[in-house]
Amino acid sequence: MAVCVENVGFYAFPGPTGTARIYISGFAVSDPQPDDKTTCSLVVVDGLEYRLISASPFALTADQGAQVGVAILLLWAVAWTFRQVGQFLKSSSHSGD
Repeated sequence: MAVCVENVGFYAFPGPTGTARIYISGFAVSDPQPDDKTTCSLVVVDGLEYRLISASPFALTADQGAQVGVAILLLWAVAWTFRQVGQFLKSSSHSGD
């Protein structure tokens, strides 16, 4: 489940030697949680949600890959058949002249 969180402390100021000191105190869960998570400045998701959000269309199982391959081969077969029918009709219309 996605959770809206907010930064509760980020401080940066010059240190005694002229270097910057940065203090980060952490994050807090927003309460109450907004219905629209797009209004959050930071949304934390669990592992399953992350995998669903960032899933690649190329990350297929072997069965899914085989189904895609069969669909492509069938499409090629249909295209080849239409091409052969078109060539036959073209050649038969010229032979009747």
